[in-house]
Amino acid sequence: MRALAVKPKYAHQIIEGKKTIEIRSKRTKIKERVAIYSSAPEKKIIGTVEIVASSKCNDDIEYELYKNKHLAPDKYYIEGKTHFWHLRRPVKFGTPIPIKWPSTGSWAQIELPGVD
Repeated sequence: MRALAVKPKYAHQIIEGKKTIEIRSKRTKIKERVAIYSSAPEKKIIGTVEIVASSKCNDDIEYELYKNKHLAPDKYYIEGKTHFWHLRRPVKFGTPIPIKWPSTGSWAQIELPGVD
């Protein structure tokens, strides 16, 4: 399964269903259920979420309009380079799974027993 590394504050907001848009500098073609890795200091897979769409943020007004969905501060908006990854159907694991992140980037391929 693919896993996406996210800062702990935002990882938990995603899994709790409060954050339904992830802010990234590039669009994604990935449209599937992915594991959410809460990065340092937690370093655990805390659940999964479906990425259902990716769209470009057109301007600072649009960024502001969707603030209640992405929950990110203004410092993450970069004109012409901000993308929204639309998230749905989060699943929170009862017990987070500690893992050693096998990558230096945002994405990694991981094995999660019993999770498709």
